[in-house]
Amino acid sequence: MKLRSKTLLVFSLTLFFLILTLYLSSGSIIFHNFKDLERQDVTDDIDEAIDYFDYSISGLEVTARNMGSSPDINELLSNNEFNYSLWSLVYDKQKENNLNFVIVLDSSNDIVYKKGYDYRSNTEIPVPAEFLSILDDENPLLLSSSSDNTFSGVIILPAGPLIVASHMIQDPRDNFSSNGTLIIGSYFTGSIANLFSDVHGTPLNYRLLQVYSVDDDLLNKVQLATNDPEHIHIEPISENTVLGYTVINDIYGKPALLLEVSSPRTIYQKAKETFTYILYVIVFAGILYGTAGTVFLENGILSRLSILKKNVDAAETDLSSYESTDVPGNDEISSLASSIDHLADTLSARESLLSSIIDSVSDGVIVIDENYKMTHFKSRLIDLWDIPEHILVEKDGLKLFEHMKDKIVNYDFLISILHKYHMTRVSNVIVAQYTDGTYFEISTFPLLAKDKVIGQILSFRDITENKKAENLLREKERRYRSIFEHSNDPIFIVKDGIIQDLNDKACVFTCVPDHDIIAIGLNDLVSDNQRELLYSLISDSIINGFSKAEVQIKKANGKLIDAEVTATLVDETDSTVQLIIRDVTERKQIERLEHENQERLSLIIDNINCGVVVIDANTHEIVDVNTTALEIVNYKKEDLIGRICHHIICPAEVGSCPITDLGHFIDKSERVVVRSDGTKVQILKSVETVNLYGRELFIESFVDITEIKNTEKALLDAKIHAEAANRTKSEFLATMSHELRTPLNSVIGFSDLLLDGSFGELNDKQNKFMANISHSGKHLLDLIDDILDISKIEAGKMELFYEIFDFSDLISDIHLMMKPLSSKKDILLEFNMEPRSIFINADRGKLKQTLYNLIGNAIKFTPENGEIHVDISMKDQMLLVGIHDNGIGISKEDQVKLFQPFVQLDSSSNRKYEGTGLGLALVKNLLELHGGSIEVESEPGKGSTFYISVPLNLKDKDLNAQSNCR
Repeated sequence: MKLRSKTLLVFSLTLFFLILTLYLSSGSIIFHNFKDLERQDVTDDIDEAIDYFDYSISGLEVTARNMGSSPDINELLSNNEFNYSLWSLVYDKQKENNLNFVIVLDSSNDIVYKKGYDYRSNTEIPVPAEFLSILDDENPLLLSSSSDNTFSGVIILPAGPLIVASHMIQDPRDNFSSNGTLIIGSYFTGSIANLFSDVHGTPLNYRLLQVYSVDDDLLNKVQLATNDPEHIHIEPISENTVLGYTVINDIYGKPALLLEVSSPRTIYQKAKETFTYILYVIVFAGILYGTAGTVFLENGILSRLSILKKNVDAAETDLSSYESTDVPGNDEISSLASSIDHLADTLSARESLLSSIIDSVSDGVIVIDENYKMTHFKSRLIDLWDIPEHILVEKDGLKLFEHMKDKIVNYDFLISILHKYHMTRVSNVIVAQYTDGTYFEISTFPLLAKDKVIGQILSFRDITENKKAENLLREKERRYRSIFEHSNDPIFIVKDGIIQDLNDKACVFTCVPDHDIIAIGLNDLVSDNQRELLYSLISDSIINGFSKAEVQIKKANGKLIDAEVTATLVDETDSTVQLIIRDVTERKQIERLEHENQERLSLIIDNINCGVVVIDANTHEIVDVNTTALEIVNYKKEDLIGRICHHIICPAEVGSCPITDLGHFIDKSERVVVRSDGTKVQILKSVETVNLYGRELFIESFVDITEIKNTEKALLDAKIHAEAANRTKSEFLATMSHELRTPLNSVIGFSDLLLDGSFGELNDKQNKFMANISHSGKHLLDLIDDILDISKIEAGKMELFYEIFDFSDLISDIHLMMKPLSSKKDILLEFNMEPRSIFINADRGKLKQTLYNLIGNAIKFTPENGEIHVDISMKDQMLLVGIHDNGIGISKEDQVKLFQPFVQLDSSSNRKYEGTGLGLALVKNLLELHGGSIEVESEPGKGSTFYISVPLNLKDKDLNAQSNCR
C-alpha cells in the first residue's frame, strides 16, 4: 500500500473512530441522563400509588379508632348477654363506613361480635373462616396493654386482599384499661385501584403473591424490587410504555401484593429526538473536517513526498542517473530532499570506491541486490565469460546466469542453490563445473546493512587444478582400499541413506568404536535442520556424479562442527555415494572474522573519533582530512586540501619528512601537529601506506593527547606529594608511638601499683582518682594502638597471621571478656551458634579484636536491662555473624559516615558516650583484609544489627562437615 493510501486510510479511520466515539459517548450521556429522569418520573408515580394505598390504610385506622372509642362498643363488651339493639348499632356503623368485616373480641380474645357486609350489594355476608383462623395470640392485630392502641395492614384472603385495622377498646370506667380489641376490614378491590387511575391518570394494577402458583416472571420482579435500595423495579416494555413495580407486605412482613404502575415514555422519546439532532451535527462536522484535512494532507505533504519517492526510485534503479530533487517549501520535507541529495552523492562516491576495491581483488566478485540486479561486477570476468554488452547495460543477474547456462555443467543445481539461499543469512560454497573443463568455487555471502540482508555477494575462485587433483584422488580411492582406510578425512560409503562402510578416520570422528555406526541411517550425523541439505547433496551427486556443500555435522558427543561435505557417486548401478567430510570450522571462523573486520572497518571510517589525514606519499599534498582532524588543527577543509603538509600541520622541514626522507616507522608515536595559530598540539600518531586509485597514500591517524599529558603531569605531582606526606606521617606515628607509649606505660603501671596497695592503703577519694588515672591511661594507650593499626592498614603494612581454629573457642573467649561489661548494665548477652563447631583459616587475634569492638559498642549503646543477641552460622564457605541489640539505633544519615575514621556520630563536647571513632573503621578494614565485609541495619530507638561475613578460606572444604558429624 502506498504512503498516500496509508495516510488517507489512517486519517479516514481516525476521523471515523472520532465520530464513532462522539456518537457513542454522546448517546451514552444523553440516554443515561434521560433514563435517570424517566426513572424519577416512574418513581414519583409509584410513590403516589403507595401514598394512595397508605391513605386507604390510614383511613381505616381512623375508622377503627372512632368505633373503638364508642360507648356502644364498651357496652357491647360489658353486656354478657345478646343485645339486639347494640348489635344493630354496631352493624349500622359498619354499613355507614362501608366496612366488609367487623369483629369485637374481649380481653380474653374471645369473639363477642362478628359481622360481614358487602356494601356493593348491601347484603350481609359471612366472615371468612380463613380470617377467623388467624386470630390467635400471635396475630399482631390482637393488641395488648403494652402495645400501641392501633395496628393496621394487609392480609390476603381467598376473596382478595383485605385492608385491616385493629384498635384497643379501653374502659373509661376502669382507668381506661384494656377491655378488648376491635378489628375492622375492607377489601382492596379493582374499583379502588381504578379510582386511583381516574384521579391521577396513571393505570394501577396489583398482583397477589400469596397464592398457590406464582409464575417465575412475577417472582423475578418481586426479587428485583425487594433488592433495589428504593424497593422499586422499573421495566420498559415498549418504546412508549414503562412499568414500575413495588411490593406491599402483609401484617407479618411477608410480600402480599405487587403494585404495578404504567407510565408513558415521554422522556425517552425526547431523548431520541435530542440524540438524532446531535448525530446530524456530528456527521456534518466530521465531513467538513475530513474534507479540509484531506485537502491539506494532499497539497502540503503527500504530493511533495511523491516527488521525493519518484527521484529515490530512479536512484534505486540507477544511482548514476540520480538528479537533485527540487521540492518547494521550507520545512522538514524540503530539508529531507536536501539530505537525500547529499546521501546520493555520498553513496555515489562510495560505490566508485567499492568498484575499485572489487577490481583490485584477485578473485571474481559479483554483488546482486534482492531483485538480482548487479550492483558491482569485476571487469575481468567480462572477457573470461564472454558477457554480451546488453547484459552489462541492463545489469540483470538472472540474464547473466542464463548466458552461462550452456557453459556450466551443473547449472540447474547452481541456480537452485542460489535461489534457495538468496536474501538469507546462509553462506554457501558451490562448485560450478564448466564445459571447457574448468571449475569455479562460488562462495555466497549475505550483504548486510544494519543487521538486515540487502543483497548477496558471489565470489568466484578458479579451482580447476584442485578439481583435477580431486578427481584423480577420487579415482585412486576407488581403486585402492588402502587409500580409503588411511584418508585424512572421514569417509562414509552410503547407499539408500544407510551407512554401508566408513574408514578409521570416520570411526574416530563419530566416536563410535568397532564400526557400530554401520547399517544405520544418516540422521545421527546432522541436526534436524541440516538433514534436507545432506540428502539433497546425496541426490545431486547421484544425478551429477559429484556434489559438495557446507553442512553442520553432529558428532557422537552432540557437538556441532562446520564441515565441507563432498558427495561422489562411486557406483551408478546401485546409487552408492561416497561422503567425504572435512572439518572447516577454523576456516569458517576465519571467514566470519574477516567479514566482521570488513564491517567494523566500514563503521570506523564513517564514525571514527580520531583525526585522519590522507597525504600523497610522493608530493606530500593533503588529499583528504576528516572533521576530527580539522577540529584539532583549527583549519577549514578547503584551506588544507591540495596544500603541502610541511609548515601547515607538520612541523618537519621540506626534505626532512620522518617517513619518506628519514625512513621512520610511525606507529602510536608521540608527535606534534601545528594549529592554524602556530601553537603545537601533542598527539599520538600512526601512519600506514596504502595504494588507492594508482596512488601511494599515507593514512595518518592521530588523537589529541594534550589532556592526557596534563593529567599525567598532575598525577605525577600528586604521587610525589602523596609519597612525601606518607613518609612524614609514618615518621610522625613512629615518633608518637615511642614518645607516648613510654610515659603512658609508666603512668598506668604506677597507678595500678597504688591501686593494689603496694605503697600503703588509699582512702576512697584517692582510690577513685587513681582508678580514673589508670582508666584514662589505658584508654589513651588503646587510642594510640588503634591509630597505629589504621595507619598500618592504610600503608598496606598490616600483616595477617593465618591459622586454622575452631571459631567456637574464640566465641567462648569473647563471652568471658564481655560478660562482666554486660552484667554491669544488667544486659542479656546471648550467643547462638549453628553448627556448634565452625573451623576457619584466619588471623585469630584480628577477628577477636573485631568482635570485641562490635559487641563492646553494642553494650555501650544499649541501655540497662537491654538485650544483645549474637548469631553465628556459615553458608557457601562463608562465616556469617549477626550482632543485634535494642539500643539507641542509628539514623540513615549517620549510617553513611559510620565507618569513617575519627568520626563520632555525637561529636558534641558533652556527648554521653565516649570513644574515638576508630573502632568501626578498624573493624571494616580488618574484615576487608580477610576478604570479608560488614553491613548495618538500624532505626533510631529500635536498636541496630551488624552483619559480618568472612571467607572460611579452607582448602579442605569438608572439614566443617566432618567435624560436626563427629
